[in-house]
Amino acid sequence: SKDAKGPHAFIRTRRKDPRMDKAIKQKLKELADKYETTGFLEADPSKFMHLVEGAADHDADCQIQHIALQGEILFIELFEMLGIERAVLHPGGMRTFADGRKSVSEIDEQRNKGLVELAEFNRNMKVMVCLENMATGYYMSCAESLIGAIRKTGMDNIKICLDTGHLNIRKRQEHEDFIRICGKQYLQALHIADNDGRSDEHLPPGGGTVDWKKTAAALIEIGYDRLLNFEVPGTSWTSCFGDLELRHTILPFAKKLGETVFKGL
Repeated sequence: SKDAKGPHAFIRTRRKDPRMDKAIKQKLKELADKYETTGFLEADPSKFMHLVEGAADHDADCQIQHIALQGEILFIELFEMLGIERAVLHPGGMRTFADGRKSVSEIDEQRNKGLVELAEFNRNMKVMVCLENMATGYYMSCAESLIGAIRKTGMDNIKICLDTGHLNIRKRQEHEDFIRICGKQYLQALHIADNDGRSDEHLPPGGGTVDWKKTAAALIEIGYDRLLNFEVPGTSWTSCFGDLELRHTILPFAKKLGETVFKGL
């Protein structure tokens, strides 16, 4: 969007392949500086982005996981250059856990190796990997399991992203409890979305059953000071991104909605 700046600006690239030469990377950086955008990849107006799923998906065998990790490292290098501060990662292992192909200890061990490799690589970078809670309702979906996975690595540069929509599905933990257990030490990113508690609808706050008053109060209580990222592809908003006039109408509304729901942050 060449006529927008700041929170209304974004640059879209192909997320599946970070292998681009230095000239292209530099061009992206120049565009970011020129239009004051903090968001890259998939039209996300925030300073954190999703890494590709491959390395996080530890259902794969070790050889495939190694190849995927090399792709994650390329993305982390790109994120660091572009000023992206948080790289959100699915912890993986859900399918393997569900069908019993591997034990929990085997899955945890494989994940741990991948996370340590990523954390060692970006130890001296500003970009930080954040594990996202899953929507399964039983595995890697609550604060304790994510914190446990992080502590097992022995690394201090892996944090947590709370996906409010995921947590609302088959609710195993209240949002305010998840937030307080993580605290500011671990909670470093948010995916803000609402749903009816049955499926990941990706609706704006107020469109489902998430208790936003309690969620916002807990965020204020722990002193959360990172960005608020709306992950709402389930709304008709996203179909309007190709129309600049409509986009300029929707984005201020989204901003106002965020200010109202999270007043005090």
